[in-house]
Amino acid sequence: MAVGRRRFEPLYGFPAMKIVEIQQETSFPLRREFGVDILVLLLLTSGEELGSFERLSKTLNDMRQVRILICGLLRVGESENLFKENVLKLCQFYKMTNVLMKLFLLENEDGGEISPDYYELKPYPTYGWFEKNLLLNHGIFYPQHWRNLQNITLITCTSQITPGNLVFEDENGGIHINGLTARLILLFAEKFNATLKMLKPLKVGEIIHYGLINEWTFQNKLDIGMVLASGDGETYMRYLSDSYDMTHVMLMLPCSGKLNLLEVFGILLNLTFFACLFICTYLLSLVQYLVDYIFDGVQNHLELLLNLKIFPSILSQSYDLKPSKWKGLNIIYFLAFVAGLNISVQFSAEMNTFFTSPPQKHQISTFEELSRQSALKILLDARDVAEYREWLPTIGKAYISSANSTFVVEKRNSLDTTYGYLVTHNRWHFVEQQQNYFSHKLFCTNEQLFLPKPPFSIALQENSPYREALNYLIHRVHERGLYIPWYSSTFVDMVKLKMIALNDLNPEERLKVLTAKDLFWLWMILFIGLGLSVVVFICELYWENRNRMEIISK
Repeated sequence: MAVGRRRFEPLYGFPAMKIVEIQQETSFPLRREFGVDILVLLLLTSGEELGSFERLSKTLNDMRQVRILICGLLRVGESENLFKENVLKLCQFYKMTNVLMKLFLLENEDGGEISPDYYELKPYPTYGWFEKNLLLNHGIFYPQHWRNLQNITLITCTSQITPGNLVFEDENGGIHINGLTARLILLFAEKFNATLKMLKPLKVGEIIHYGLINEWTFQNKLDIGMVLASGDGETYMRYLSDSYDMTHVMLMLPCSGKLNLLEVFGILLNLTFFACLFICTYLLSLVQYLVDYIFDGVQNHLELLLNLKIFPSILSQSYDLKPSKWKGLNIIYFLAFVAGLNISVQFSAEMNTFFTSPPQKHQISTFEELSRQSALKILLDARDVAEYREWLPTIGKAYISSANSTFVVEKRNSLDTTYGYLVTHNRWHFVEQQQNYFSHKLFCTNEQLFLPKPPFSIALQENSPYREALNYLIHRVHERGLYIPWYSSTFVDMVKLKMIALNDLNPEERLKVLTAKDLFWLWMILFIGLGLSVVVFICELYWENRNRMEIISK
């Protein structure tokens, strides 16, 4: 059927275009093949509005704001106003904002126009038709309505998790909002003439997990949230804007501190040290025993266990050395002296070094090392556990979760070294900048502690009419470099609010007096030595009494 053929004859001279004819619902990937710069022509007869729009909405899923031209075909006696009202409701329901409609009357074979006018959809502030004349159009058929939202009210919500969102009161009790993500949404409302309304009244310090806010957005409770979201695959395409923040997600772990005196003694008086003493003492004692036995016929089995000449010499202590006519024995004493001198010098040098400049403890640098140890735990929000469930097996049981988001955020913001934390790269920059004022860093990280995560975007409703405007603004923000001053402004506000302390939270330890706890290993050696002495004393008493009883019995 030819409909208004005379009106379309001038188009025949235009260059050839790609035309895709869609008669039924299809999942043809229009967005992937052609992008969003397309024109959709919908031939619509009265009474078929619902079915046609349902098929069209599925075909244009994720791109319902493309240019749509509706050719309304009315029969004689059908109500023009009712047709327009039905189409208007369907456009609003399926979130179509870029629509023109031309009405035709099916009164004969060639068809005919009802009038030279056409209708332009005005989606803001409320949906309605605006009648325009083809002769007075001046070539502008599809204006960008998103550039002026006509003071429409958008429902939003903030998480109050820095550095994305910062909510605080001024001296007069007025509430202010700052932050890298919040400033973007505030600029969106200012730039495109919209009014933001919070889903619930703002309360300073009320932490809401960003995952919950994104769920509210996906459930159409929010128009746009003041939080970041990340995803991949179908979710990424359907619900998220263009990438806003290329930040990483990482673990920040407490930096390894210096060894204390107790741990230093544990290193000095280790198994190697005692093994060296035992081997040197036993070998030299064995040689002296053999010399005494072979040349002098003396058998003293106790000399093998505790030689009162060799053992003090190994410890570089003085002892009573009786002259001997055997030169080999003098050589043994000389070797004991050299071994004792070497052990004493090395032990003294290492002890002085460790006491003046204690070594650092081992710093956890990989997920594998984190999973093998049991002392340090990663504090996670319960919602983060669900989001990162595929990654958590790499750290084993080295994490604990809490359903209290406020508790997790407070522990992380206060730099509590009891736990490690999951942070974004932006939050880590705040920590690094704060740690510049510390004598020693409290938290550390490295590239091996980064988590695989797609770039962060802004969560939107499915087929949101605000995606084009938000994408435009995101790219302009990056072009103008607004991210940097927003970052600095947020940091300064947090310092003023004392949420970031610039005083040294990890001061260098001053010299202190040794305590009994610091000398733990020395006390252990003393007690063990006394214990062995008591055992030997009892054994000697028993041996002496036994010998005496044997003499008396004879």
